[in-house]
Amino acid sequence: MKTMTINWKKHQKWYISLTDDTAFKFIPPYVQKKKRKWVNCILFLEQDIVGNRKIVLPNDLRWLGGEIPEFSSEAKVVDAVTLYYPRRTEIYASATIGLTKMPKMYRYNSISPVPEIIY
Repeated sequence: MKTMTINWKKHQKWYISLTDDTAFKFIPPYVQKKKRKWVNCILFLEQDIVGNRKIVLPNDLRWLGGEIPEFSSEAKVVDAVTLYYPRRTEIYASATIGLTKMPKMYRYNSISPVPEIIY
């Protein structure tokens, strides 16, 4: 299993094409303390043509509904994980599972490109 660190300070949207089982670590984004402004981040995880790649996310995520979702294992299917940071030490998470087509706007945005990483 490979380990990948996502630095939310650099980008708030990441598109990862999985080519191996991957464990993720997160570097939290900058959250303004005085304004208590939430920061939301999105992690798109695409299974490669083989599929069945295991995804391990940090244990400190607080999942909607209290349970870790079961991620897709089918080839070329995308799961979207949305993270909300009210503070640097708290992370709330929800997931949209089984997207079969990704709209172009999510892969490449002319204002703020989503970095695409082939891992």
